[in-house]
Amino acid sequence: LFAALSIVFMLTSGFGCSGTSSTAPKAAGDPAALVGTSWLDPGSNTVYTFKDGATLEVKLSAAPQPVQGPYSVENGVISGATGMQSFDGTWDGKSVTMRGKALTKQ
Repeated sequence: LFAALSIVFMLTSGFGCSGTSSTAPKAAGDPAALVGTSWLDPGSNTVYTFKDGATLEVKLSAAPQPVQGPYSVENGVISGATGMQSFDGTWDGKSVTMRGKALTKQ
């Protein structure tokens, strides 16, 4: 089941082990301000929820269950992984991007 979810996740969200590396935003946001927030990628209908200071939950519209994994924010750059999928993004204190896509706060 996990392998199937990983494949669905990769195909629908564009995540993969390879990808572009995010560049730090001009002004980095406080990582603590992400805790408890959720963000939607409208293109893939994927919701990213920053559960705490170290755990990100990713819910795909096509997946029955969300997946969780560790993340970190350093100088405004978000990086981490859920299962076998790596991700990167940015946080400037107001907006989140993941893999180059602007997310909408929920």
